[in-house]
Amino acid sequence: MDSSTKDIKLVIEKFFLETKNKYIEGVIKEYISDLKTEKTAKKIKASIDKIQNFLASQDDFSQVKERLDQIKKKLTKNNIVTLHKEFISIITDVMHPELQKLELLLSNEKVKYAQETFTFGNYIQEACKQFTGMNFSTHPAKFIHPDISHPKASDATKKKNGYASAIIANCSKKNDGYLRFGNVNNLEIDTFGNAKKVTKLEDLKLYNFFNLKHNNKFIYDILMEKPEVRAKLFSSAEGDFCKLYEAFESATKTEKNITDQRLKQVYVQVNKDYHLLSIVNPSGILLKLRQSINDMHYCKEAEEAKSCKKEGKYHETGYKQIYDLTTINFGGTEKNKHQNISFLNGELNQAYLLNSLPPKLSNYDIRIPTTNFFNQTIKTWYFKEQFFRLQKLYKHPRPNSTTRRQIYDCYADIFDSILKYASQVREVLANNNYKAKINIPVAQQIWLFETQKNIKDNNWLDTIIKAIARFIALGCEAKDERLAEITKVITQYKEQLY
Repeated sequence: MDSSTKDIKLVIEKFFLETKNKYIEGVIKEYISDLKTEKTAKKIKASIDKIQNFLASQDDFSQVKERLDQIKKKLTKNNIVTLHKEFISIITDVMHPELQKLELLLSNEKVKYAQETFTFGNYIQEACKQFTGMNFSTHPAKFIHPDISHPKASDATKKKNGYASAIIANCSKKNDGYLRFGNVNNLEIDTFGNAKKVTKLEDLKLYNFFNLKHNNKFIYDILMEKPEVRAKLFSSAEGDFCKLYEAFESATKTEKNITDQRLKQVYVQVNKDYHLLSIVNPSGILLKLRQSINDMHYCKEAEEAKSCKKEGKYHETGYKQIYDLTTINFGGTEKNKHQNISFLNGELNQAYLLNSLPPKLSNYDIRIPTTNFFNQTIKTWYFKEQFFRLQKLYKHPRPNSTTRRQIYDCYADIFDSILKYASQVREVLANNNYKAKINIPVAQQIWLFETQKNIKDNNWLDTIIKAIARFIALGCEAKDERLAEITKVITQYKEQLY
């Protein structure tokens, strides 16, 4: 086997291994989910018996066996909730981190299927069985209306329900600021058609298989061009591979673009003409959005931060929360109905709709000065907490370098707050629609008006610094000797006044 063929084999074997592990991990999650729903003592005891039978020959789980025995002996109607939680914790916390050992627990038909399927010969044969009547799509039409059929449906079904094209969008990435298909990384391709076969195809991750590359070329193209490579890799299924290739090509292409009257359609202007376009949902983005929001809301760090908030404790990173989310279901409320829309909808179950209301208009929440910024826009009681702290520090029985540093920090804090009010005034005054009569001092005009920067007044900056210092001294009822101290601290930050 030459080096190129070996490299292709390594790529495919890596894909098989990753896909098999992902499939088994899904089986594990499903198994644990089923265990969590068992609420009767009889069912829990039956599950414990099943697990103990699996672990009978395994020395590694001796402690687990003892704990399971204790739960089974103690289990009654009165303590079922507590012991059920303990039972789940044994499965999830003790055994789940060790995937290979957990496979022993799940040595059932699904795990056996994974072990046998993900080999060169068996994978192709299994894929050929499941491929008929399937379509890959990035924008399945069934998300808009569940009765719309797919292109591979029977003629009778298409005549009765109508059908729409299976679209596979190939959009380039652009830095245009839009949340659209080409701008989102690592989106999954969806599959729709017969629900049972869709599940099998997605378990096989067949679309991912056909997108494997070697030296920037699709592996399936290499295999079709070089029969000798195909024969070495798929010696037991070479003929089946050609059939699989043809089935894949048919599942990714439709003869022509067809829409349906039940799809929402809008007129969109293109150059000087109008085109009637059908609106379809990108299921990959719906799934990515839900996963991203759930990760944000329910990740370990977020749960810790929420717990700290409840207990009134400090948390270094905090957490993020998106409010006013709307949840939408596709394909009914029953779990097994979601798969009828598409495979990703079976994983999705629900999608989030972000709030998209127009902005609320409100009046300015700041008073624009007409005669003096320091009398009209800001008031001393706006900063009462900082001033109260300053007065306490002034009266400290043993002043030292630490208290002086704290006093200077208070001055800087009040200065920053004053700058925020000034920036709001600047923003309003920069609006050409603001026509109120303003007759403020020249120094304040230069400070607050962008258009007044050309006024010649070399002392305007010193005037503003002294005004801020007097305002702070007035607010904290400081003595005259403090005024020079405040002025010195404010002068250190004078660049921020420009």
